[in-house]
Amino acid sequence: MSTTESNPIPDIPELEKLITGIHDVTGCRIIKDAVGEITEIHVTAISDRSGRIIARDVDTLLNVKAGLDVDHRKIGVAVTGKPEAEDESEAVVAPAPSAPERKPTPEPRPLYASPQLSDQLIIEDEDEVEDRPIIRKVGVFHEDNQVHAEVTLALSEDKFVGEAKDADTPSGHIAALIRATLEALLMIYDSKIRFSDPQFRIVTLGNEEVFLVHLSAVEGRNVHSFAGSAIIRQDSRQTAVMATLGALNRIMGLWARRATVEYDIL
Repeated sequence: MSTTESNPIPDIPELEKLITGIHDVTGCRIIKDAVGEITEIHVTAISDRSGRIIARDVDTLLNVKAGLDVDHRKIGVAVTGKPEAEDESEAVVAPAPSAPERKPTPEPRPLYASPQLSDQLIIEDEDEVEDRPIIRKVGVFHEDNQVHAEVTLALSEDKFVGEAKDADTPSGHIAALIRATLEALLMIYDSKIRFSDPQFRIVTLGNEEVFLVHLSAVEGRNVHSFAGSAIIRQDSRQTAVMATLGALNRIMGLWARRATVEYDIL
């Protein structure tokens, strides 16, 4: 260790106080020999930085502020990690603004449920919208290599069950549900519209998975195109029905409802 003539050696307490002023340093003890030479410098710190970097800060500070040239091998630093949550009184000044609270990212859902899980699955929907059909039940069944979809819609006190079959494949499950939904709607409304095979897919927007459906239809000489979407909240099969209803929500207001036929059983 050496000193410059313009910087007399400070006493040990002053040096220790100087070192504890370094960022992240929590304690310091300096040991000297009989002739006053510094033999050891022990430092404790709570930091994400390595002990070597903090030791370099100590060496630089002693050199610049006290005019001391200390052998870096005499500087020992014990570092512990910062706690996960610090008391507000010890918080760093001007912390970075906290990010806005966000909903947890939903787990990705499959386009369809496996046959083992979807046999006779019934999904209830109790949300009601005035003058619009609501979903009462969505049933998916398996017959040999086919999937049989049943969609029950309700309007007022009446219920309408649409049915459709398709190949027991991932796209066949959803296509059958969409066509069953369309069949149930045409039981409710008096319309000559006819739909072709639906197109659909699942996309990710933001943190949500969204089901998209496109419907092409013909009515007389007019060709129509409809699109609907719904965020996948529960089962993707129920979401397919919701997206289909959403695609036709506006045109349903133009359709006339079929007259209810009542039969007397003698």
